[in-house]
Amino acid sequence: MSEYQFFLASRHADILTASTGKDDLISPAGGAISGYNANATAIPAATSTKDQGGLLPKQGSGRVEKQLVAHLAQSSDVKMLTAQMSRQSYAISNQETTLTAAQEAIDVLPQSGRQTDQQLAHKIAAIQASPVDKVTNLPKMQFLTDDTALKTSTLAGVSRVTTPVIKDQAPNSEASNPVTMLSSDVAKPIARSEDAMLIGEQRIFTLFSTTEARSDDVKNQLQNLIPSIMGHPYIPEYNQAWLDGTANAIEAGNYSISQARQDLAHCPEALDTLQNMIPSIMGHPYMPEYNQAWLDGTANAIGAGNYSISQARQDLAHCPEALDTLQNLIPSIMGHPYMPEYNQAWRDGTANAIGAGNYSISQARQDLAHCPEALDTLQNLIPSIMGHPYMPEYNQAWRDGTANAIGAGNYSISQARQDLAYCPEAHDVLQNVGATVLGRALTQTEISSYQTELANGKSLNDLRNNHFATTVSSIFSDPSLDGPNLAMNTQGVVNGQIQYSDKHSTLNGGSSPDWGVIQWRGQSALNPEAGTSSQVWDKKYGNSIGHWTQGSANSMAGKTDYNVFRDPKNGHYVYQMAAQGGNLLDVQLSTLGSVDNQYSFSHQITASFNQGISDYHGNTGSYQAGINFTINYHSNNLNFGIFLQFVSIDSVGQPQAYISLPKSLGGSIYNFSGSQADYINPTLPSNDGVMYSTTINLNQGLMAAIKAIVGLYPQYSEIENLNNWYLNGSYIGVESTNGTGSSSDVTGKYNVEDLKITYDKSKYVSYSDRSTTAPIMSMQKLA
Repeated sequence: MSEYQFFLASRHADILTASTGKDDLISPAGGAISGYNANATAIPAATSTKDQGGLLPKQGSGRVEKQLVAHLAQSSDVKMLTAQMSRQSYAISNQETTLTAAQEAIDVLPQSGRQTDQQLAHKIAAIQASPVDKVTNLPKMQFLTDDTALKTSTLAGVSRVTTPVIKDQAPNSEASNPVTMLSSDVAKPIARSEDAMLIGEQRIFTLFSTTEARSDDVKNQLQNLIPSIMGHPYIPEYNQAWLDGTANAIEAGNYSISQARQDLAHCPEALDTLQNMIPSIMGHPYMPEYNQAWLDGTANAIGAGNYSISQARQDLAHCPEALDTLQNLIPSIMGHPYMPEYNQAWRDGTANAIGAGNYSISQARQDLAHCPEALDTLQNLIPSIMGHPYMPEYNQAWRDGTANAIGAGNYSISQARQDLAYCPEAHDVLQNVGATVLGRALTQTEISSYQTELANGKSLNDLRNNHFATTVSSIFSDPSLDGPNLAMNTQGVVNGQIQYSDKHSTLNGGSSPDWGVIQWRGQSALNPEAGTSSQVWDKKYGNSIGHWTQGSANSMAGKTDYNVFRDPKNGHYVYQMAAQGGNLLDVQLSTLGSVDNQYSFSHQITASFNQGISDYHGNTGSYQAGINFTINYHSNNLNFGIFLQFVSIDSVGQPQAYISLPKSLGGSIYNFSGSQADYINPTLPSNDGVMYSTTINLNQGLMAAIKAIVGLYPQYSEIENLNNWYLNGSYIGVESTNGTGSSSDVTGKYNVEDLKITYDKSKYVSYSDRSTTAPIMSMQKLA
């Protein structure tokens, strides 16, 4: 479309086509034009274009010009413009001619004001004055006669501008030289040519075809928005209606391509496409609190035309977090750290494929879990833990099922090793091999320690060659294996010692020698004999085998629940604790007695367990859950104890830092938090009922507390000697505070399984090993 056509179409969208009359006339198309007269006189088409440059013959010029002006006058814009031009030109030229019938008809039409006409005339004059069309860069179509162009320029108020007049292509034209256009206040005759006409027949059909071309161009641009913004090809059966409607709005001047791009980039489907990139590339669900800013910024950039969905995917696939996610697949699946010299080519190639949209993090995980090296790693667990070679007829089903679970992201090679080390067959193998080496039966505590060593990477041959002298030992038994009957406190304390009921629960199973259940500030103590009188149901674990409850959510003292389940996957005991309302209302599993002076922090101490939250609700009060340790310092100069606490669940979402360091240091409290600690946000529905495998490096946690103490009291720098620090005990559970005595107080069911606290005599630790970047409390989501 030419510059002039584009301008005219924007003001008046009528399309001229040939009529079907016997004289082969040309008339306006359609009857939907405002003020259109279907009985208007039609315009004869050119009978010959020879020697005329495609224009109408000279002898028909006057008639045709008058009749075409009459037709164009059907549009209100052109009516007003032509009327003004006719009157102004007549007054300036001072000629003794009369207006044509068409002009007389135009003269009586209502006028919308000189300002509108002048604006339109300015534009026509500017376009007509240039010899080259600014849009097509081609010689401009001869769209106005010399006379009409001069009229338009004069009406627009063009003052003393010398410019070439558009020449008639007919012979003997008087308009063949530049003419000086005069300002509208100069009454001077203007040279007039009656040879050139407004539009010839061929020009009319060119206008029609170029208008169609412009429409096609708009539709092509709109079609290209679909893959750029939505990420899929243009699909007529889904996108045609949008395309047609948008193109019509643009052609009508009510809309633009840029508006269409912005609206499409922010439509629900486009935003969903961006949101879906998060799980596909990052491996976790879309979380508004973390991802909303990225989503909005990306949509804005795409809508502005500076970005595309494919660029967004590539950039996200290569961002640091996405690359870390890929790197973390190596230790999770392959069982060894990420090594750039071996693994970077795989990481970068995988990121490229994900960025191209041909791959996803889930596919990468599955493929890695089933690659030959990963399958070999699984197969090698059999001889390492079970003591016999891998036998496909017996072990392949386990290997393939384990690879599928790891590939699905619900499992890891370390969990596979741990589960294999604690399976009944491994227990029997340890018992038989240990008895052969030691000449006696192993105790259950010894077997548990050896299983821990196997789970941590030792092999059965390592144990045999070391004559079953353990290097990693369990400080406490695992209540998920030794339970479920645990001692229960009376809420009383005598001489600093917790008092326990002399009654015992009677659940099916054994008793734990190292763990009890404690409750503080409850309306009444838990009754050990009440556990079998009723049951509760859990969507993950089914019916409880033990259930205790006391108090009321509608009382200021609050309410507690303590339940025991069996995990249907492995038969282990799962302990579930809940507190609601009250003030410092606690229910927890706690170690019995003290192990002070036995386990120094000069060796590695590690806690590992599975934890999760379910049925979290409420909006008043506060709620926390996690694991805590009592740790003592003994030297010739100082003797004191501190509480080292790891809050994993907090009703505010992310646990807050809390430190209390009195000058005496006794009873100091250090809540570990920050970038080196993972946590579970209970307010997210995606965390409901989900368990997380959790590992805590107690040595690093203690060193963080030591740094805080010495920073506040430099005179106590001696406490940096880890040989003088000893583990005393542990407790894990829930606490609610600031209760309102209403059922709106926050609460949730805190689930704990497979709690182990181990001591590795083969690993020496000093204060110089303190790290500010290494994970101290890490979690991995379980199925």
